[in-house]
Amino acid sequence: MKRRAVLLSVALSVVVAACSDPAAELPAPPTTAPTTSTTAAPDLSLIDLGGVPGTTSTTVAIGPGKARLSGVVNGPSGPVPGAHVRVERLVGGGVAVADVQADGAGHWELPRILGGRYRVRAWLAPELALVKPEVLFLGATEERDVPIPVQRYVGLVAVPATAPAPPIVDEPVTLVVQVARRLVDEQGVVRSSSVPLTRLELFGGGAWEIGSANPTTSDSAGRGEWELRCNSTGRHPLTVLVGQEESVPVDVEACALTPPPVASTTTTGGTGTTTGRPRSTTSTTGRRTTTTSA
Repeated sequence: MKRRAVLLSVALSVVVAACSDPAAELPAPPTTAPTTSTTAAPDLSLIDLGGVPGTTSTTVAIGPGKARLSGVVNGPSGPVPGAHVRVERLVGGGVAVADVQADGAGHWELPRILGGRYRVRAWLAPELALVKPEVLFLGATEERDVPIPVQRYVGLVAVPATAPAPPIVDEPVTLVVQVARRLVDEQGVVRSSSVPLTRLELFGGGAWEIGSANPTTSDSAGRGEWELRCNSTGRHPLTVLVGQEESVPVDVEACALTPPPVASTTTTGGTGTTTGRPRSTTSTTGRRTTTTSA
């Protein structure tokens, strides 16, 4: 019995020693052979993708090249020192822009540029501008002089309209004048703003009779209206005083004795011509009878 206890104690000591020994060998984990995927990559070529908002832009070059543009900016009083000149090279829907400032004599120059189609304009804020740019084609090695005329767009302006047009002598005519204030912004764009709810007084020579209230007040769009009568043929000056600030010329068409002729209609094949308000006549040619207003 005692011998069995001793043997059991020795066996337990060996097991404990084996478990506490960090160097004791542990059974190796089971190994799994690697697997190989045979799944093919998906084909996305037939998928319809939605559009992306925005615009596509193309870079356009203006130089370097062997061509040259130059010129002088002239206004109503002569050369315009310090004028801003914008040169744009146009290629398809793309634009390349170069800005040049005129010198003290109004002269400007843009050397070493490429040939092609160009648009050129100039301005001097807040009063001078070219509203219709110069458009030209420049050769690859061409040197072109491009004078740029600018006009004054500043202060008050009165734009008239008459009914009838032109005014008829000794017949009533309605005159509507729209008054606006203009200026040229820093990008050379002419801006206009109406002059609403302002006192407008019309002045004219002896050739005009005013048959309505004068002065009147402009409406929300800057328009004033008068009933007039022209006493003689020709162009007769009118001016409108805006508030107490400035008198502005009103360029009305010349007065006429009779209304302008009605547009005539001419056809062939037995049909006559209609002009104005003439009498009707009937003519017979061969077997066809034609009624003509002439």
